[in-house]
Amino acid sequence: MSTGEPIQVRIPPLYCPIPPAIHPQHADMQHRSMEWMTRYGFCSDEPCRVRTASINGAEFVARMTPAGDRERMQVFADWAHLSLLFDDLYDALPDASASTALCDFTGTAVKVMRTFEAPEASLMPDDSPFTAPLRDLARRTHRIATPVQLRRMVEAQRLWLSCVAWEIACKPRAHLLGLNDYIVLRMGTVGGTATSSWIEILNGTEAPDHEMDSPLVRALAESAGLIVGMDEDLYSYGKDLWHQRHDGTPLLNFVGVTAHELGCTHEKALLEVAAMRNQLMCLFLALRDRALRHAGPALTRYVTDLGHYIRANADWGTSAGRYRNPDGRSPDAVSIRHEWTDDAPDFSGEPLPLPAIAWWWHQLRPDRPRTLTRGVCVR
Repeated sequence: MSTGEPIQVRIPPLYCPIPPAIHPQHADMQHRSMEWMTRYGFCSDEPCRVRTASINGAEFVARMTPAGDRERMQVFADWAHLSLLFDDLYDALPDASASTALCDFTGTAVKVMRTFEAPEASLMPDDSPFTAPLRDLARRTHRIATPVQLRRMVEAQRLWLSCVAWEIACKPRAHLLGLNDYIVLRMGTVGGTATSSWIEILNGTEAPDHEMDSPLVRALAESAGLIVGMDEDLYSYGKDLWHQRHDGTPLLNFVGVTAHELGCTHEKALLEVAAMRNQLMCLFLALRDRALRHAGPALTRYVTDLGHYIRANADWGTSAGRYRNPDGRSPDAVSIRHEWTDDAPDFSGEPLPLPAIAWWWHQLRPDRPRTLTRGVCVR
């Protein structure tokens, strides 16, 4: 296949019994986000405008917290656009650029997080296009978040950025990364808890630490983030292939890692990733039911919106233009076919053979002896 031919990806059926929901003012939020991004120079020409608009971050936010506060959600919608453009700068790097990029990114990441902690820190360079909008977002976040909400969010953002640094370091030797390592990496780079940490801010709720820090709720939040990461890798698989063919970006994706781990074709790996993802969906639902049994109002809202987060990302990902137009100049370069299934896979309650996350299953029956399911294939 020549690099000029469109890339076609057919995603195996995915299981997600969580119904879609969306805030009624999502279109206005998107319009305001585009005005905000334009004001800070991210829509200076048509390709830039198309690329920024294709993020459609307000729709995602509106689906994640469909009953959230409108003005609070606007802050996160703006951050969604800015952070994804920031992430894309380092996501599409050829091997030769990785070492230099890692040095640059590490310092930048620390400065970004310090700006969220202290908006007037004046650490970001004046000539960076991200400096002024980031400072604006930090100030607005301080106005709407409680100290506890802010701490939780900053800690989660720090995990995201540290994993992005790890990802940059892995790019030149992506083929050496095992599935167990990649799961931890992808939970971070997808911004799983970095995103879900905004749920309380957007809803104006605050669950107590003893609930939020419990192993059960931590497992629930992490599993939601991993499902989102697997879904995004499925949706972006065509985009990642496109960048690999056009600019030499290494293919660091669940499909590629699984194919290398199992020694199978990418077509077979697509099936395996979808099967693992559907098993994780069953686990999430079981953990959610357990967490809701004794949850207070704030935790109930948080747990409910974790489910909305999964569904929001799925609905947003299947329509997001950024996965079909990789560089803002190649519309329909990638074709994605996707469908849902109402058929739940068999779920034994036994952990997948992945030590990094096996403890999640233990939260279903914490007193039961701990074992790992043999083999990787779960279908």
